[in-house]
Amino acid sequence: MPADPREAAWFAVHDALPAYWQVGPVTFDPGRGKFSVTARAPHPGRGNSPVTLSGAGETEVAALVDLHARLTGMPRPADDAAKRAELNRRLRQVFYQGAQDEARRNDRSLDQADLERVLRRSPGDI
Repeated sequence: MPADPREAAWFAVHDALPAYWQVGPVTFDPGRGKFSVTARAPHPGRGNSPVTLSGAGETEVAALVDLHARLTGMPRPADDAAKRAELNRRLRQVFYQGAQDEARRNDRSLDQADLERVLRRSPGDI
């Protein structure tokens, strides 16, 4: 097993690739400030685009580890759970704000019963 983390990440990606897939070089996108790497399935034929999977990260190794996770179906890192929780919190706030705006347009305010009804209608977790 290689001692170099970069080499180990490349080996892991190549081991996880399905048959006939290819992986491109790791590139840096200065606009996003991240490294990315893409794996591509064989070309399916005329008029069709090949399936691709991409990994991104703060470093070359992080991008390779992200691609490996996508290829193997591993769960996403914990920071994705934190981002999802923050997004859900913001969506609940917007949903509640929309209900308040609707109530104000009808010249009324939301009482506790209305608030509970609004929160039950909220779409919930995305």
